Amino acid sequence: MQDATPDQPESDPATAQTNAAEGNPADTSPASAEQIKAWLEDAVEQHQQGYLVKASEGYQLVLQHDPRHSTALQLSGVIHCQMGDYLAAEHLVKQSLEIDPNQPHTLSNLGNIYAEQERYEDSANAYERARELQPENAQHSFHLGHVYSEINRNVDALNAYRQAVEQAPEEISYLTTLGRYESGLTLFEDAEKHLNQALQLDPNNTVAFDSLGKAFRAQNRIEDALQIYKRWLAAYPDHPVAEYFARVCGGETTDRASEKYVKVAFDSFAANFDQTLQNLQYAVPELICQKAQQWAAELTASTKTAAEDSTTTKLAVVDLGCGTGLCGPLLRPLAEHLIGVDLSPNMLIMAKERQLYDELIEAELTAYLQDLSEPQDLLVSADTLNYIGDLASTFTAAAQVLRPGGRMIFSLERQTDDQTSDHYQLSPSGRFLHSKAPVEAWLQQANLNVVSFDKEQLRTEGDDAVEGYIIVAEKPA
Repeated sequence: MQDATPDQPESDPATAQTNAAEGNPADTSPASAEQIKAWLEDAVEQHQQGYLVKASEGYQLVLQHDPRHSTALQLSGVIHCQMGDYLAAEHLVKQSLEIDPNQPHTLSNLGNIYAEQERYEDSANAYERARELQPENAQHSFHLGHVYSEINRNVDALNAYRQAVEQAPEEISYLTTLGRYESGLTLFEDAEKHLNQALQLDPNNTVAFDSLGKAFRAQNRIEDALQIYKRWLAAYPDHPVAEYFARVCGGETTDRASEKYVKVAFDSFAANFDQTLQNLQYAVPELICQKAQQWAAELTASTKTAAEDSTTTKLAVVDLGCGTGLCGPLLRPLAEHLIGVDLSPNMLIMAKERQLYDELIEAELTAYLQDLSEPQDLLVSADTLNYIGDLASTFTAAAQVLRPGGRMIFSLERQTDDQTSDHYQLSPSGRFLHSKAPVEAWLQQANLNVVSFDKEQLRTEGDDAVEGYIIVAEKPA
């Protein structure tokens, strides 16, 4: 949430006592106001160009000659924030505000520093104060919208975004952000207006195309969505998202989502994935891992002798479509060796940060299983097989790698009772909906026995519950 201009927080003074301007680190002789101004301007230019060390040296030079220079203090704080030293950043920016408390940009920087630490209430307070001092600056309202959205103050966020657009009606990023937020709140008429305004200003804006297409699909306005995707393809003929949803909305048949679409869609989603699913009351990892934990406990009980302790049996586990690793904390206690597989590099980066997986592999899950030579005890797949229609080859590959007695536990979204397709249906969401009978038949063909086939609520979308299945299948011992 940091601003790109140097009078807002962003960098780091790693060379605090170095005088870079003239290459004279020990020069503390008095400097004229003109010289200090020149040093500051040079440091700001270095900062704008991304030369953080040189910029930091310049700010420190200014502060050696004028320790109460509020601008140099707050811009040094910006550099510390950019480099992840939030404690020093906050200290420097607050020093600047002690000297002059009525600096809206410095208050905005303080809000940025708090936001980077997910201290959203503190961040909102700083942005509010900045807006009070500079009510005509739309950026303060825009930032407020962000932090309010992070803490689910939806009405406050909506009002802040709308105020930003009122103040800067031709700022495309404000229009697209507002439109996306309105769509998420099912305010589709308002969303359509603002996203179309963004497209009038920039006819090739991919964010507006994507958001407007989603809004139309959410309303089941499939023909309107198709026209948006055609316009998007006219501007960007090979865009994977536009290409895939043009097929979806155009009624073309396919048995799985394209790998290019899955990779691009989830790469762009990775940073906000966990928070978004939390807002949707996403229950799939817990539902799947409860089944895994119950089975592991049964294995432990069946193999333990009277002289043994109750240590849980450790399993070889593959998390198929691991995403950011939401299943990882629940699977790790069960696993002797835990592998995560996903098509999205950005998702795998997020999963790696959890430090739970022994291996993380970028691959399409069916192809990975077909190439896997090491036998596995447990395969799990949370909300990933929804991107495959015909699951026969996936189940066959799973059966090949499971040890006798091994299990596969996975989720699927279900067709509602009034959907009569015998096999699967590609929904406007781009995900496949499945019915029970063909899934059972595919499992049987792969020599996997159904242990349980439970109907569950997987998450919410808007006011609606998304229903699906949690399925446990076992390879015969």
